[in-house]
Amino acid sequence: MHWDWVHHSALVGYDDKAAEVQQGFWNCRCVPMRERKECHCMLFLTPENDFAGKERTISLEEIKETTANL
Repeated sequence: MHWDWVHHSALVGYDDKAAEVQQGFWNCRCVPMRERKECHCMLFLTPENDFAGKERTISLEEIKETTANL
């Protein structure tokens, strides 16, 4: 987390904002994230994770192809 986030509204309720940013689990309170910094929900993946990608968009066609056999 970058220091800029200390001023973000998500940290307003914390007394020691810098400490919360350092701990980095305030955005995901699950046990794996708190204890081991492991993200099981895949919302906070590190760039080197095999499941992390650079794309931020997905087309409707890609969704249809992926879910066609579900």
